Amino acid sequence: MTAPRAEPASGKTLLVHSGTYKTGSTAIQRYLAKAEAAGVLGDATYPVTGRALGVQHLNLNAELRGGRLFTPGLGSWDDVISEFVAGPKTTAIVSTENFSLLSEEQIRVIGDKCRAAAVGIRWVHYMREQASCYNAFYVERLVNLRPEFADVINRPFEEFSDWSPLDLSFLTYSGFARTVLSAVPDVELVLRPFSRDHLIGGDAVSDFCAAAGIPFDPAQSAAANVGTGWRTAETARRLTPVISAAQLRRRVTEFENPAAARMRWVALLRKELILASLSVSWNRESAVYLTPEFETVLRERYRADNERVADYAGFDWAAIADAEPSKAYNVGNYADIPGDQVIAVVERVMTALVDMPDEVAAMPTRAALTSDRRRLPGRRRPWPPGLSAALRRRLRR
Repeated sequence: MTAPRAEPASGKTLLVHSGTYKTGSTAIQRYLAKAEAAGVLGDATYPVTGRALGVQHLNLNAELRGGRLFTPGLGSWDDVISEFVAGPKTTAIVSTENFSLLSEEQIRVIGDKCRAAAVGIRWVHYMREQASCYNAFYVERLVNLRPEFADVINRPFEEFSDWSPLDLSFLTYSGFARTVLSAVPDVELVLRPFSRDHLIGGDAVSDFCAAAGIPFDPAQSAAANVGTGWRTAETARRLTPVISAAQLRRRVTEFENPAAARMRWVALLRKELILASLSVSWNRESAVYLTPEFETVLRERYRADNERVADYAGFDWAAIADAEPSKAYNVGNYADIPGDQVIAVVERVMTALVDMPDEVAAMPTRAALTSDRRRLPGRRRPWPPGLSAALRRRLRR
């Protein structure tokens, strides 16, 4: 744990929350967004500037990466900092778990901008026992329905680290701590264990509020993400190649930011999958692909790094990780799922695939279109290849 830094000249602090993945980040972000809108964050603010596709500051992450997902109109780091400095609040919070993948050079940009504005930096990062995190992240990748995964999602669970779209180095927590401290030497780094026995108040939101020094108002807490059952994950595995064949990329070329439009469409397909699977009670128990043998492999793989975390965290993270209970493998035979349940779930997803969702259709286009050329939710697109005749008949009803 770093020594307390000197008070910034402006008396203002930017608090960066970087996740990591599968540590309650969505619940924290939803809370912050609701509390900001309700005006109950005390002397802190959760800026709308820099957010994209929901409540995360994804646009700020995209700016640092220089990727095609950055949309200037949604706000940049300079916008966030200048608005913060000009405003009355003493703490501004920005959050996305994607910050946990930033390089030292990218993190240094944040530090340089804050230093130029005489703003201090506090960085809050959560850690989850790596074997359970590996499993949860794998399930999330399946359920995301990303077309680019179509050719790899049938590889064995144990090979996930070989094809994961994100670098799993975020599971080496001491390495990330070193990166942050090297990039911003005057940062106040706070590492927190994502372990129910060690979270203040027993959940991530109340723990984050304590770590951030902001009020916790239970009335603003949103429901945490539901678990994802193996039936949902396995249905996603089968739907992903169909979504890939639908070639959404070609159907969003007229939008101002085609990549963002495509990503939002896929996110809405995922939402439909989750809602449909909830309606048939598929998510009462989270999917566990982790066998006891592979769990042992993963725990040993990260043991040395976990021991090094104590140098930065001020507590024995290795002991906490070792004490986390295991969950039993629970993936069953997909052929045993009742057919009417599968049809109900697939039909809902396919409807949102065939007809462009309203939210996507409303996104800005490259040029103003006349009303008779504008994409409307009810406008039919070609049926995706691989869609069965029986399902087509059901969708036409």
